[in-house]
Amino acid sequence: MKTSLAEISHVLHYHVGLVHALIFIRFDWTITLSEMGKDQSESFERGKKAGRRIDWWLVAVLILPVLFFLPEVIGLNVFAGIDTSRLNMPLRYFDRMAFREGAMPLWNPFMYAGFPGFAESESGAFYPGSIFMHLPGDFFHWYSISVVVHLVIGATGFYTWMLRRHHARPTSAFLAATYSLTPFLIFHITAFGLFTSIAWLPWYLVIFDSALKSGHPVRTGFFLSIFLAAMLMSGSYHAAFLGVTAIACYAVGHIFAQENSVTRKRAAVKVVAVLAPCLLCPLIAAIQILPTFELTALSERGALEGFDYYRLGTWLTIPRLASLVIFPALGNPDDLQDYGSSLCFLGVVPFVLIASTVARYREIRKTAFPLLLGAIITLILSFGMNLPGYTLIAQIPPFSLFRYSGRMAHVAFTFLLPLAAPAIEMIWLGGGRYLFSVTNKWMQGFGVGMLIVVVAMVGGAASGGLLHV
Repeated sequence: MKTSLAEISHVLHYHVGLVHALIFIRFDWTITLSEMGKDQSESFERGKKAGRRIDWWLVAVLILPVLFFLPEVIGLNVFAGIDTSRLNMPLRYFDRMAFREGAMPLWNPFMYAGFPGFAESESGAFYPGSIFMHLPGDFFHWYSISVVVHLVIGATGFYTWMLRRHHARPTSAFLAATYSLTPFLIFHITAFGLFTSIAWLPWYLVIFDSALKSGHPVRTGFFLSIFLAAMLMSGSYHAAFLGVTAIACYAVGHIFAQENSVTRKRAAVKVVAVLAPCLLCPLIAAIQILPTFELTALSERGALEGFDYYRLGTWLTIPRLASLVIFPALGNPDDLQDYGSSLCFLGVVPFVLIASTVARYREIRKTAFPLLLGAIITLILSFGMNLPGYTLIAQIPPFSLFRYSGRMAHVAFTFLLPLAAPAIEMIWLGGGRYLFSVTNKWMQGFGVGMLIVVVAMVGGAASGGLLHV
């Protein structure tokens, strides 16, 4: 069977982001002008009152990924790639065989002359999202179904998060579609652990935002802790790591966005009440550590790599992302280039979240600032994609730091799109009364231009760079 990634590589190149940007401008400009001067909270309340009716924007968000990958859904094509064929599918196929025989998939004899399947955090033996692969029928077809389901999970999560932030449904639906169908996410389908982490990230923010607004933050915190632990044990360690990091950054923005010191202190107390139960997460995840402690030392992979691979993460179910801040993990210059660029990503992108969150809550009149910041960060990140036009620029410090994006470039994108989105939406809907009230037409044009840069660079330029990842 043919691989769909090869067929869609040309479709998802640079033009995707530009098309998204143009559609966004044409569609939301009209909405902005019609709602200019209106309070978004009124629009949100109207939406709540109409909640009993069918939300056609949500329906569109649900069916768009299915239509986009219809050949895979109906079984004409399958997802393929190096990691998919040599790691993701073999691990999950072995889990399927073991569970059907009533056995625990502790040891996989078919990989690396023996492999600790249950301990390998990429296997996701108990990951709920793998349930489709255990259903009767063709395994490869169900694998494709699982991928599309995760695209729907990401889209609906982002749509829900945007609505909770009092954004209009059309804009929420558009950003959700951009989030779930951007080439950056699609080309990481081959790295299933990274792919699932991006799909689940919006739901972390939904849960955390719900906890901040509820009267029982500790109870919601316990629910979040169990969710994080389940993700760790299931194999989506990236989702747990990125989720905690995103929540921490979101909390900082939420606290500093309060009006005065009294409300900031109250917000800080509530944030601590929500996050404190999450300390139980590693203890719950330790259930997977104990039965696999010795198995990892027996594998060929662990012996050849001097056990560094397992000591830094896999059998401990500590995210391998932890090696980003554990410099002994850097074994050669190539690792230094990869991890060094990743450290830059993790160090810069949270500022985008904090800035956009503060701008959203305080409704700063100079809304071009978070938008400009997002555009600059996106442009810098594109240097790491080795795009043809940026090859020479990427050799000049400090842009050379971003040249070697490695596999962790998705971290920056995961943060950038959902966290810069409030600033973007604020310009076109909530911020319309600010942008279009500016008398200087050059400033208006500058704001529109920055929006095009952000959306087009995230959507289109990233797809070109992914051809080298």
